[in-house]
Amino acid sequence: MNYYRISRNNLALLRSAGIGISLDDFGTGYSSLGYLSSLAVDELKIDKIFIDDIGTTHGAAIVQVIIEFFYMKPLHRVETIG
Repeated sequence: MNYYRISRNNLALLRSAGIGISLDDFGTGYSSLGYLSSLAVDELKIDKIFIDDIGTTHGAAIVQVIIEFFYMKPLHRVETIG
């Protein structure tokens, strides 16, 4: 069984019913840009571990890439405050 395909279809059904989809703690656990690139979500909440490191060049670059990636999608909001 393809859980990713089922999840993607279920999220699409929820969105078509007017329910907003939010991804919380993005960047931890099973987060994957490959999988998430095709999910339709309304809001992205970047995990605090990345936000805490935003004062460094490396940390800021990671957060910037995540935000830019998701602004290329039909996404309504990105939250970066922990």
